[in-house]
Amino acid sequence: MWVTLILDGLKQIWRNEGIRGFYSGLTPSLIGISHGAVQFMLYEEMKKWRIRQKRGRADPHLVTLPTSPLADFQNNTEWILASTLSKTMALMVTYPYQVIRSRLQAHDAKNTYTSARDVIKKTFKAERLHGFYKGYDFMDFVSHLLGSLCPYCEFYQEQ
Repeated sequence: MWVTLILDGLKQIWRNEGIRGFYSGLTPSLIGISHGAVQFMLYEEMKKWRIRQKRGRADPHLVTLPTSPLADFQNNTEWILASTLSKTMALMVTYPYQVIRSRLQAHDAKNTYTSARDVIKKTFKAERLHGFYKGYDFMDFVSHLLGSLCPYCEFYQEQ
């Protein structure tokens, strides 16, 4: 049953859109997976900065990995602040792609937009920078921040 549905869907994509139809939405998806990479990179850079500051070293290559998240932070507050800031900055950098992707996937997108570049141009022209953060509210922000602490807790509890 499900195999028939999948094959039917693949045939329809091939007939209506050709090979390009199978890659539709790939670029925004690739950008979307960068969120975690950006967050962890920022967190690691903040951690390295704190280690250098704490140890009084200016050389970024003299940093070793700690065995716990608090090993190179003064207290829980610094650790929570680093993870919160890294999550916040990652959200600010990568959230606009969510808006672009959702507008491309909207029911009438083919009548409104021709490409991701077209979405960016039209959104900026009509709504300015605010348009790229549309739909993101304070409760989303809080839930993302709370969720950002979990990976760090899990990672360091395993060691």
